[in-house]
Amino acid sequence: MTWTLRVLNTAKEPVAHVKLADVLPLGVTNIQAEGDGFQCVVADTRVGCTAAELPVGISILTITGVAPGPTAPVEPIAASTGVARTGTVTARSQVPDGIMDTVANLRLTIGSLEKEKAGLANQVTELTAAHAQSVKDFVALKSKMESARVSSEDTAASLEGERKRSSDLLATLEATKAERDALQSSLDASNASLAASKEALSAAQQSLKDKQGDFDKLAAELSAMKAGLVMAEPLKFDVDCPAEATSHRWLLNNLPFLLDDAIANPTPRNARAFLCAQRAATSNDGFASSPASRSTAPQAPLVEMPATAVTDGKLHTHHLFKTAPTPAEMDRLRAAAESGSVEALNDWGVLVLMGVGTPQDVDLGRKYIRAAANAGSAIAAGNMAVVFELGVGVDPNRATASQWRRVAAANRG
Repeated sequence: MTWTLRVLNTAKEPVAHVKLADVLPLGVTNIQAEGDGFQCVVADTRVGCTAAELPVGISILTITGVAPGPTAPVEPIAASTGVARTGTVTARSQVPDGIMDTVANLRLTIGSLEKEKAGLANQVTELTAAHAQSVKDFVALKSKMESARVSSEDTAASLEGERKRSSDLLATLEATKAERDALQSSLDASNASLAASKEALSAAQQSLKDKQGDFDKLAAELSAMKAGLVMAEPLKFDVDCPAEATSHRWLLNNLPFLLDDAIANPTPRNARAFLCAQRAATSNDGFASSPASRSTAPQAPLVEMPATAVTDGKLHTHHLFKTAPTPAEMDRLRAAAESGSVEALNDWGVLVLMGVGTPQDVDLGRKYIRAAANAGSAIAAGNMAVVFELGVGVDPNRATASQWRRVAAANRG
C-alpha cells in the first residue's frame, strides 16, 4: 500500500527545520518513508520526517506499507514546521495531482504579478518626480539664459571701455619706455660706483684687520700688566700725549682704572689715555708736549679726598679736574646737575660727597650719584659700588656693591 504526500510551501522563500508526522492504520507493517530532502523514522505505525529546508512550492513524500486487509480510510496528516509559517499536507486520495500543481503555479504567478505591480508603481513614482524636476530645471535654465543675455550686453559695453583704456595705457607705456632707458643708464652708473665703493670697503676692511692685530697685541700686554707682571719699559702707542700737566698722585690713583677701560674696550682713545697716564706716572713729574715745557709745567695737585671719604682714588668723574674747580665752575656744575645732566649729576655728587669746593654732605652727594647711575651712567654706578664697598656714609655692604658693579657693566653696554 502506498501514500503519496505533497507538501506545499506557499511562502516566498524556503522554510527551515520542517517536521512531518503521520499515524498509519493498525496492522500495517513493513512501513517505509522517503522523499527528497526528508529523513524519516518509523515506530510501530507512526512515521516522523524532518527536512532541513523546505523549498517554495510542492515537495513529494512517499510512505509504503503492507496492510492486513482492505485499505483503511486515510486521514489527513498533521504538519509542524517549528516556525510561524506552516505547510499544508494532504493524502493523495483527497487532492488530485493536477490541482495541487495548479495552485502552486497560481500562487507563484500571483507573487510575480505583485512584484511587477510594485515595480511599476515605483517606476510611476520615479517618472513623476523626474518630470517635476525637469520642469524645475527648465525654469531655472530659462532664467539663466535671460541673465546671460543681460550679462553679455553688459560685458560688451565693458569690453568697449576696456579697449579705450588699453589704448590709453599703450600710449602711457610708450612714454615710460624712454624714462626706463634713462633709469637704466643711471643704474649702470650706480653699479659702477657701487663696485668702486666695494673695492674701497674691501681695502678699508683689510686695513682694519691689520690694525686689529696691533690692538690684540696691546690688549694682551695690558692684561699681563693687570695681572702684576713687570714690564721692562712703558707701553708705546703711535700718538702724542696732550700738552697738559697732571698731578702725579692723581695718575697713580687712576692708572688701574684707565687700564681696566683699555682692556674692557681696547679703542684707540682708551689705549691712548692709559699709555699717556702711564708715561706721566713713571716720569714722576707729569708730562708736557716737550722736555722744556715738562720742566716748567705747573704741578697743581688734583682734588684730594678727605679721610672720611674715599682716599684710594676709585671715585670717578666725567671731567678730569686738574685743580680745584673755581666758584664759577662749581655754580655751572651745580646748575647743570639740577637741570638733569647725567654727567653733571655724577660729578657734582662726587664733589659734595668729598666736600671739595662746597660743604661736605655725604648723604646728598650719594643721592646725586645714585640719580646719575639710575639715569644710565656707568661711571656713577661704579661710584655707588665704591660707596658701599668702603662704607662711605653707610655700613659696608659687599652684596650691594656687587649689585652696583653689575649695573655699571649693564650701563656700559
